[in-house]
Amino acid sequence: EVPDAAAVILYHFTAIGNLGMIRAHGLTRGRVELSHDPQDYVNAISLTASPLPVGLGLDLGRDELTDVDRIRIFERTGILPPEGARFADSQAVRITVELQRDDPALIRWRDFRTRILPSRRVELERGCKSETWWIYLGVIPPEAMTAIHYRHGTEYREDAP
Repeated sequence: EVPDAAAVILYHFTAIGNLGMIRAHGLTRGRVELSHDPQDYVNAISLTASPLPVGLGLDLGRDELTDVDRIRIFERTGILPPEGARFADSQAVRITVELQRDDPALIRWRDFRTRILPSRRVELERGCKSETWWIYLGVIPPEAMTAIHYRHGTEYREDAP
């Protein structure tokens, strides 16, 4: 059997706490900020061609949120995290998806990035491997998910955490 040449395998990394809703409804929400205004964003699912979460801008750290972090989250969501709160581990789960390359909702980052204010684009891409990035402007249904792997140390395994 010859694999479908029009199919592309990509990865989405997320926190364990998101997995229940993702399994039930697919990948439905994402956020790509278009400028420095937290309210100026597009709902887009972040994807990558990289099976490892290196250079993706996901390394938020597991330290307590700083006051600046807490205020920025409040500006985006209207909810002020309590003192001592931490970012969720957005690298804990790797979801493999198979999508059709000709799907108009699937866009390479290099083709989408021009929609972003240049100074914000520099912030998003700094120190990252943006050449591996893709976005999806829509819902990726559960049927498109071909595997779910949990991080164990530095590797991902297809089993429970």
